[in-house]
Amino acid sequence: MKVSPVKEGEIMKVKSLFVSILVLLLFAAPAMADPVCTATAKINPDNQTVPEAGMVNGVMTPTTVTLNGQASDPKPNKGGTYSWVQLSGPAVTLINPTDTKPTFSAPSVGPAGATLTFQLTVTGCTPMQTSTATTTVNVTNVNSAPVASATVSPYPFALEGEMVTLDGRSSFDPDNDALTYLWTQLPGGTPVALSGSGAVVTFIAPNDAYPSGESLTFRLTVSDGALSSSTDKIVNITWVNDPPHAAIVCPLSVNEGELVNLNSTGSSDSDNGIASYAWSQTLGVPNADLSAIDLTTPAISFMAPQLGPTYDTMFFKLIVTDNGTPGLQDSAECSIKVLDVTPPEFSGIDDITAEASSASGATVTFTPTANDAVDGDVTVTCGPISGSTFVLDATTTVNCSAADLKGNTANISFTVTVQDTTKPSLTLPADITAEATSAAGAVVTFTAAATDAVGPITIECVPVSGATFALGTSSVTCTATDGHSNSTSGSFSVTVQDTTPPVIAAHGDEIAEATGPSGAVVTYTSPTTADAVDGIGTATCAPASGSTFALGDTTVTCNATDKAGNAAIPTTFKVTVKDTTPPVIAAHGDETAEATGPSGAVVNYTSPATSDAVDGAGTATCLPASGGTFALGKTTVTCNATDAANNKAIATTFAVHVVDTTPPALSLPSPITAEATGPSGAAVSFTVTAVDLVSGNVTVTCTPASGSTFALGTTTVKCNASDAAGNIANGSFTVTVVDTTPPTISSVPANITAEATGPSGAPVTYTNPTATDLVDGVVAVSCVPGSGSTFALGTTIVTCSASDTRGNTAAKSFTVKVQDTTPPTITFVGSIGAGDSFYFGSVPAAPTCTASDLVSGSVSCSVSGYSTLVGSHTLTATATDGAGNTATSARTYTVMSWTLNGFYQPVDMNGVYNMVKNGSTVPLKFEVFAGSTELMDITVVKSLTYAQTTSDANAITDDIETVATGGTVLRYDTTAGQYIYNWKTPSTAGKCYRVTMTTQDGSSRIAFFKLK
Repeated sequence: MKVSPVKEGEIMKVKSLFVSILVLLLFAAPAMADPVCTATAKINPDNQTVPEAGMVNGVMTPTTVTLNGQASDPKPNKGGTYSWVQLSGPAVTLINPTDTKPTFSAPSVGPAGATLTFQLTVTGCTPMQTSTATTTVNVTNVNSAPVASATVSPYPFALEGEMVTLDGRSSFDPDNDALTYLWTQLPGGTPVALSGSGAVVTFIAPNDAYPSGESLTFRLTVSDGALSSSTDKIVNITWVNDPPHAAIVCPLSVNEGELVNLNSTGSSDSDNGIASYAWSQTLGVPNADLSAIDLTTPAISFMAPQLGPTYDTMFFKLIVTDNGTPGLQDSAECSIKVLDVTPPEFSGIDDITAEASSASGATVTFTPTANDAVDGDVTVTCGPISGSTFVLDATTTVNCSAADLKGNTANISFTVTVQDTTKPSLTLPADITAEATSAAGAVVTFTAAATDAVGPITIECVPVSGATFALGTSSVTCTATDGHSNSTSGSFSVTVQDTTPPVIAAHGDEIAEATGPSGAVVTYTSPTTADAVDGIGTATCAPASGSTFALGDTTVTCNATDKAGNAAIPTTFKVTVKDTTPPVIAAHGDETAEATGPSGAVVNYTSPATSDAVDGAGTATCLPASGGTFALGKTTVTCNATDAANNKAIATTFAVHVVDTTPPALSLPSPITAEATGPSGAAVSFTVTAVDLVSGNVTVTCTPASGSTFALGTTTVKCNASDAAGNIANGSFTVTVVDTTPPTISSVPANITAEATGPSGAPVTYTNPTATDLVDGVVAVSCVPGSGSTFALGTTIVTCSASDTRGNTAAKSFTVKVQDTTPPTITFVGSIGAGDSFYFGSVPAAPTCTASDLVSGSVSCSVSGYSTLVGSHTLTATATDGAGNTATSARTYTVMSWTLNGFYQPVDMNGVYNMVKNGSTVPLKFEVFAGSTELMDITVVKSLTYAQTTSDANAITDDIETVATGGTVLRYDTTAGQYIYNWKTPSTAGKCYRVTMTTQDGSSRIAFFKLK
């Protein structure tokens, strides 16, 4: 049943009646109020759970949710007023928010669902009372069926043999679920093979009969795993002209020089016949001579060429062109083998002259060759064969023949002559070396030999074997001659040499007395030598006779070499030089020394010198030794000497006298500096001693005495001491009392940490330390920087010092650390406040922020999280001062979606399929509100789309009574106060479509149509 639209005048009458009734109720409310009235807000049911959408007449439609406050008091008829507001969750539009039972359409939610919170405020009773209650609505996700959408490329026509692409990637799922894709070919038309899988598949357009084409239908089914939808796509195949077919008839083989016939009687064209023929030889050695032949006829003839050494096959190609589409061609090829009928040709055939290798003649080898134009090198057969023995002094004829693989045979002959022109082969001994047996040289014998391939030989040598050869090298020449007077000569050498060394006679040892430290000059007679060639001679010895020989044994070595350079075996004898003379000691005077202790004195003296013929100058050994302690009085010193040969000298003596004339030695302290211990100075103790070299420790007297109190300043102390021999010693030193001790500082503050109060740092106060001095008592203390000063950021050292009257200063320190740990203060700048709500399209510009810091002053500040999309958004302002202290401030705001009303008549909603003639134009009317403000700019609409869909057999249908004219266009009708989208429907009768209008905020309205 269809509800007729209400006219504008009737709406005004209803509004007027409603106002009248409301006024009556308001005036009557006090009279109808209950005697006892309590305002109570109650919501029943509470905490509902609903799906986001459900099937209505086969169409997925948002769920209508009802909020029920009828259990609240007072009732509207008792003067109660009701107000519903949404507190949280995805924004929705409440219908009749002042009724007891308002409604709203459930929003689209994701898989996690969403929770919406609403508050009911009830006002009424006398006196006036207000009560509130809240409730939640849990909206669960409902799976929506995917939407199948596809394109065809090329479109709208595909040529035979062309690749066609079916692309379903424009399909989508309202819930963004993953999709699976299945393409199938519907019955009718030529079956094709689909390649690929998933959203995109391809196929090759089939061939069709001239001149018509055909249409193929394919179906795409998409599924989200639970629900599916499909769409059909039509591909139109266009006929294309087919090329001709070429065929050749040709022989398999021909002889060289034979006539060849080629024809193309088997060629054809299925469409319009063959327009032209073109013949060519594409490959081959041999090449056919086609220069005088018409190569554009269906058949050609020519003579087979002679074969070459490489190939024996010719290849020919025929190209035929049809009468239809220009350039459509086909080709065919064939090959013809040219047969070989030419015999081989010989090469390398010449008469041969060979050298005899024996009395029988010679073995002769030869290699005649034959080459065939086709087969190349072929085998040659000869008689006599190569390697036969040919007789000496005769000429023999050799006959040869050769045949190719086809049996073509060639013959040829040549002569072989054997002669003897080879000289005998002479074998001589190697060069001979002989040892001389006398001054005349040596007798040498040898043997020479010779061979000849043909006849006997004679050998003659000069000098002959057994002759005497002189010292040195002699040449021997030998000649061999065969029976054909062929002769050979050669030579070798005989060398007579002397390699025997001479012999040296023996020599006795020699003895001599040393005459000095270098030893002694010794003379002797060199031994004689004897040699087989040179005779008697004298050896050469080293050290030579007359040389100076050192003390001890010296070996003399004798050598000899003959005139041939042969060295004799060396001989030796010994020369001994001895030392038997003692040294002499020089005289020494007496010594006098001062006693250095009770034991006497250590006396150092120079020992007397010694002289020796061999050892030269030396020093005597004396006792008591130099450096020993000599007693007071006289001591006798005895000196001795012995040379290296142990010859002893005559001993000598001298006296040493020790005496005491030295006063004691005072040991005084260094000048003493003592620190004052009070105003009177300081008590100073010291130690003075005296030691005598002979008497030992002696008594010392000092003034002032040790332990006295010395006043501030310098005092001289005088001391003296005497030994047993009456020798007196005097000395003095000073004592100085000083005040160098600085005061002692106490009560120094511990290190201080303070928070900065500004860019200059922070004022810091502290208590000054105290100080006392040993001499001056209490003294003043001063600190820098002083207490109360402003300390800069960072660590500052405070130094406190105190000085006594003598300028001794003490200092102590502590640190004051001023730090910045306080973050900046952030202020948002802009029109978005915390908790604000804005409709999409009315969101103010992105806010900025400022930040100030106690130390850094104004610091940079940035804001993140700004968005104009529908939903809840959090703005976060961040600022960091120069010390790295970071502050953040956040506020949340909400962007609400628009309210869409429509589509209005003549289009029915809620899953109804609107019936309309295909190709007609349907006006789709709707309104868009941002809250209570109606939007009228067509840019508000983001997209208007339609997609083919399948019809639900149980869906309600209704005819469109009113249609528009013209094509598809969107406009805003200011008279009617609504958008009108004139949709030009496709010219596809029997098809169903879903039309979707989507606004810029993402909201949408959907209507369904079936075309007649």
